[in-house]
Amino acid sequence: NLHQQLWVQEGSIEVTVGNVTYRLAKDDCLAMQLDEPITFRNRTRKAARYIVVLASEHPRTSRR
Repeated sequence: NLHQQLWVQEGSIEVTVGNVTYRLAKDDCLAMQLDEPITFRNRTRKAARYIVVLASEHPRTSRR
């Protein structure tokens, strides 16, 4: 499974995951699985900056 976290640093953005829309502003964070369509929108004229972190779940293997 692939997971994504989004952290807004400046401005505001709209994130739609599947059929659900989130409105995020500075310092908001959203975590989601990447198993549905995702859309990012900036509905303002101001710049929006955000950090995206992707993580995958892999079984750990023993190192011996």
